[in-house]
Amino acid sequence: MKALVNKSDVQRVFKNVDLLESYVSHFAGIAAKKAAGEYVSLVKSGIGTATGNTPFFVKERWEPLSQEWMASKEAHAGEVWIESGGIYRNVKTKIISQLEYFAGLIESDDPEAFERTIRNEYGFGLGPERPLFRPAVEFFTKKAGDYRQIKKNTMVWQEFKAVVVKAIRKVYGR
Repeated sequence: MKALVNKSDVQRVFKNVDLLESYVSHFAGIAAKKAAGEYVSLVKSGIGTATGNTPFFVKERWEPLSQEWMASKEAHAGEVWIESGGIYRNVKTKIISQLEYFAGLIESDDPEAFERTIRNEYGFGLGPERPLFRPAVEFFTKKAGDYRQIKKNTMVWQEFKAVVVKAIRKVYGR
């Protein structure tokens, strides 16, 4: 088999290989950040859920709050929302490396919000457990796949599939 190759095209391809690698890494980082942001949005959608309701992604219905806790909520209505607001504000994504993102709540950002989150998640305190983070992880991994294998044809899969195409277009203009 014979093929004609334009020498200047070959040199251009080799010259831009390193650039291609950096763009693949860049676009993969964007896809990872987007996936982490989707998880954070899912968790935030369940924060402050009205009494008697359970967020759509939580399998087991939340138990009603105890009479003692309901009385405390009524007596300190504004404070309860401030607590939920503290958790809400501190659930975020944080870059670990170019391709790794943490999505959740970090103790050092707000120790009080972190402690309230643990009490809510595991039921330590006046109320029954009202997990958000664990069910959100389960829901998200069923939807997108685990950290080793992204499910085919999911939105996360499509984002990562497009990474190489975007990088080639950016470097070679095609």
